[in-house]
Amino acid sequence: MDRPLIAVIGDAMKSSNPAIAKQAGRELGAELARRDCRILVFSSSENFIEWEVVQGYRSSNKKLSPASIEIRYPPTLHSLFPGEKPDDPAFVRRQQTGDWEASIYPSFAEIDGLVLLGGAYTTKIAGLLAMGSKTPIVTLGGLGGSAYQVWGFLKSDRNSLTTE
Repeated sequence: MDRPLIAVIGDAMKSSNPAIAKQAGRELGAELARRDCRILVFSSSENFIEWEVVQGYRSSNKKLSPASIEIRYPPTLHSLFPGEKPDDPAFVRRQQTGDWEASIYPSFAEIDGLVLLGGAYTTKIAGLLAMGSKTPIVTLGGLGGSAYQVWGFLKSDRNSLTTE
């Protein structure tokens, strides 16, 4: 069985406490690495939570397998993560055509789970799509933003929210 591919979407600045949201992103990345998950992110910009998640993932002191971090991005959001070298085997980069949404939404056919943290419109739509496709979701709703809205949607759908 392949290692699970977990997509992470959000924006710490859209959370109720950006400093705590950024810390949560780093801790989340480290934990996903420890659990031997692959991660899927959509930007290498410091403006989005993916940047923090990748920093945490890489700081886990675990030797990263090839293709552990997948980045799908539109042409306007290309840059390397700190410490990433061109052709770094831990990273897989797939430049998508079109805009931001064209990078995110088609990936739902391939992911095994989704984590939402903070965020705005795109985070909300990603959460709704995951709900509709029965993709496992973890929302860090306590940090506000659209992740909180999605948590509310999950909470009101008695057939989808579990204590797990």
